[in-house]
Amino acid sequence: MKFVRYIVLTVVCILFMGLYLLEPWQERTLPTDHYELATKITPITVSFAAVGDNLIHGAIYYDARTGENTYDFTPYYTEVKDYIQEADVSFINQETVIGGKAMGLSHYPQFNSPEEVVDAIVDTGFDLVNTASNHSLDKREQGIVNAMNTFAKYPELVVNGTNASQEQAEELRILESKGVKIGFLAYTYGTNGIPTPSGKEYLVNRIEKEKIIADIEEITPECDILVVSMHWGTEDSHTVNSMQEEYVDLLHSLGVDVIIGTHPHVIQKSELVVRDGHEMLVMYSLGNFLSAQDKVKNMLELMMLWEIEYSPLTDEVHFSDIEAVPLINHFDSGFRNFKVYPLKEYTEELAKRHGLDFTKQQMVDLTQKVMGEEIKIAWE
Repeated sequence: MKFVRYIVLTVVCILFMGLYLLEPWQERTLPTDHYELATKITPITVSFAAVGDNLIHGAIYYDARTGENTYDFTPYYTEVKDYIQEADVSFINQETVIGGKAMGLSHYPQFNSPEEVVDAIVDTGFDLVNTASNHSLDKREQGIVNAMNTFAKYPELVVNGTNASQEQAEELRILESKGVKIGFLAYTYGTNGIPTPSGKEYLVNRIEKEKIIADIEEITPECDILVVSMHWGTEDSHTVNSMQEEYVDLLHSLGVDVIIGTHPHVIQKSELVVRDGHEMLVMYSLGNFLSAQDKVKNMLELMMLWEIEYSPLTDEVHFSDIEAVPLINHFDSGFRNFKVYPLKEYTEELAKRHGLDFTKQQMVDLTQKVMGEEIKIAWE
């Protein structure tokens, strides 16, 4: 798209020069169509939000029951809903497969979640949904087909990571916001040893170097900003591993703009990688978003906010207002009354009610230890 933009710039310059030379000075005005063209080539700012793993354990769907076979997950996200809806583009990792109630709901180690989870994702305001995780094949092929059919009921969602068919796998996932085209790719390191059925490799996007390179080369000419979701890293570790570092280097060299990391279930650092004039925001792990895990460190999560200024003329991307909002995955004793809170709004009284034993200050200290000073943290 860069070549086309340079042609547009050249044409605009010629038009402006023609107006300057042909019109008397006092009559030189910019025609409406030229003004509209100039407006289209000014920088555009798009705001983003991203959260981690929507990990629907059995305790969560038991708590969400509203009837014999009905569920409502929307109350769990109300404290962060404004952040998600205020962003132009919002991302969530749907960790568990949504095979639906007809398949029989299940939890760890092989999950199956009810369709109402998707209703809550849409109600909260998410736009980009990753479905590539180590649990993608928990309910085998039919689980993926059911999930993608459920997501298809909401065409405003852009979902990637799993595919119901080869035809679907070949579709480019692109979301448009303010006229800016945002490409979306998603991959997982594996599927807990469950093999993909022979001849149906399209079901799950796996982290394979050749595939990633080919996918990026295909989608890059069609989009202005490229976001890649990577389900990677070491579970329960705050430390970035060598595989993550290797793929950060690769994706940066391929021109990726944003990497959103999921899977470790705990937070890891984030950073803005700037090399050879190219900026790339990397979130190594945002931790969980909603879960019923039982370790204190799994309760601390991140919601990342940032803005991208995109220049249509030069195809350049610049980041601003990058901010990490620490979150707490709350539930009362007995795994009841789940809700996600911004840490800055989480009180010591709520901490005392939590089913696990920790203090707010403990979570503040852990956030600072893991995140360091690279990214601004929202404490107010």
